[in-house]
Amino acid sequence: MPAFYLSSKTYAASRLNRNAVRRVRTAKEANNSMSFDNYLASPIGTAFGALLLALALCMAALRAALRLPTQRLIWDMPNRPNAMHLNPIPRIGGLALGFAAICSILVFSNSGSLLLPSCIALALMLISFFDDRWQLSPALRLGAHVAGAALVMLFWLRVFIVQMPTNSATHWLLHPVSAMAIVMTITWLTNLYNFMDGADGIAGGMTVVGFGSYAILALMAIAPSPSTRVLAGMNVQDAAMITVVSAAIAGAGLGFLALNFPPARVFMGDAGSIPLGFLAAVIGIHGVLIGIWPWFIPALIFSPFIIDASATLLKRVLQRKIIWHAHRGHYYQQLILSGWSHRRTAVAYYVLMVATSLSAVAAKVMGESAPLLRDAILQTWVVVYVMLLITLERRFGKQKK
Repeated sequence: MPAFYLSSKTYAASRLNRNAVRRVRTAKEANNSMSFDNYLASPIGTAFGALLLALALCMAALRAALRLPTQRLIWDMPNRPNAMHLNPIPRIGGLALGFAAICSILVFSNSGSLLLPSCIALALMLISFFDDRWQLSPALRLGAHVAGAALVMLFWLRVFIVQMPTNSATHWLLHPVSAMAIVMTITWLTNLYNFMDGADGIAGGMTVVGFGSYAILALMAIAPSPSTRVLAGMNVQDAAMITVVSAAIAGAGLGFLALNFPPARVFMGDAGSIPLGFLAAVIGIHGVLIGIWPWFIPALIFSPFIIDASATLLKRVLQRKIIWHAHRGHYYQQLILSGWSHRRTAVAYYVLMVATSLSAVAAKVMGESAPLLRDAILQTWVVVYVMLLITLERRFGKQKK
């Protein structure tokens, strides 16, 4: 057989092999692309994308703001009655955090279930920015917080009465006492978040851990496995929206914490703490209303802030002090004044935050299968907080003597 015939035949076979390899490679790339697209479209991929985008945007916004001329920044001066720092620090973190979270939510959200509450939070951020700049009156600030909480109540009434009239939450929303309690809860958590934003890294850490826990629990509620899924229908869309909003806020909080961890280069300001406290309450209650978690879950997650601020407020009421005046009576402030560093105090609160959040997740998982273990977790935390408060009061009392 001629040599040229053999060589041409070999060439044709090798070309067919190359084409086959190319087709297999193209098919694999297409499958990988589809798998990646499917991951991005999944609740976990969407939440992770929202977190990363908010993280990147917040860090970029903060670094850009720090390059502005000093006269254009709002400064937190060390001569304020509740100041815990020695040098002026710019209060621009809240605006950057809010900008990053809003952009991320707009990119990744596909539902409007939390659109109105998010718009109210944006309005509170702007009002609080004016307060950071020009010191608005306490009555005006409190009125805005109560109005925001009342608007959310009206929003829930419309949603649950018109769209989900058979939902058990409708009874609670229509009852005057429970409706007023919900408005007061939102208003209180809005303000206590602001009260706890007085030392490096603490409010930023609560933002990451608290809203991150919301996102994880909402993802668990819409898990792909039918055996673990607890929601259906419209509630799944609401849970998906809670996942995106919470993940975006946690990501933005992480970007803020990169420059707020002791020693802090930026502070959050009221423009950050007020809308964060508002959303912590609204998302927590919304999750209760649609059945993602029972009422004690958001309370346990944010209990490091709730216990500190509530116990401090009660002490000031008993001491007949003006509760809306700035002070340094919170437990985290007293720890710093007693000699703890900002970093040590922040890390101690982080440990408490992570512990309560992990306990909340465990209590939620055990709620149906092991209610006794769930109750044991809650009772343990009651004892822990009572012992902590007693120990701290004794410590601070001895130092005053």
